[in-house]
Amino acid sequence: KNNRMVPEERVIMEVYRYLLAKNRVMARAMCTILNDMYRAKMVARKWQLSQTAQLDKNNGKEGTKSVRLINMLCPVGKAFFKIVWDEATLAKYDFAYGFYAKRRREQAILIQNVVTWKLRRAAQVDHKNKMKYGHLTTLRDVANAFPSPKFSKLDKMIDRVMEGHSASVMKLRHKTAKMKIVRGDGSWVVLKTGSGGMQGPARPR
Repeated sequence: KNNRMVPEERVIMEVYRYLLAKNRVMARAMCTILNDMYRAKMVARKWQLSQTAQLDKNNGKEGTKSVRLINMLCPVGKAFFKIVWDEATLAKYDFAYGFYAKRRREQAILIQNVVTWKLRRAAQVDHKNKMKYGHLTTLRDVANAFPSPKFSKLDKMIDRVMEGHSASVMKLRHKTAKMKIVRGDGSWVVLKTGSGGMQGPARPR
């Protein structure tokens, strides 16, 4: 399920929530540790090591181009960076739908279909002006959208919505990220990412 899978040797967020709700000493200790890490601009290495799930793109290609990597991450690290990211001042655009609270991507598809239907209808007949109107629709996709952006571009985006200490901490999410990739025979390799963000930890705004 979304936001439920965790790497090996980790536990799901519900376990942490239960322990923190039942043990005040543990809750205070964890808050102290997280606050100290934030002030020191340091994060746990285990937070930054993702265990990747390989999904087949079914695009007819071979090798790495046929696979999409989804990152399973430590839920405590995800919660930590979510708290930091909540300090950002985000602009809400009327045309945007993906990852917006109370906006479904299906709405964007519906709007697109309705608009194109109206354009096709207008092209068929216009009784008032007796003219026909044509239209052209282009659909574009960014290949490897998550791994592609340069770190400098991600830094710039963060600087647009955050500043100071929080911005420096937030940049650690992509700058210190590593990915564990397991092969079919059980062998694995850990790679330091050189660009992009990890697909998986995104949250609705």
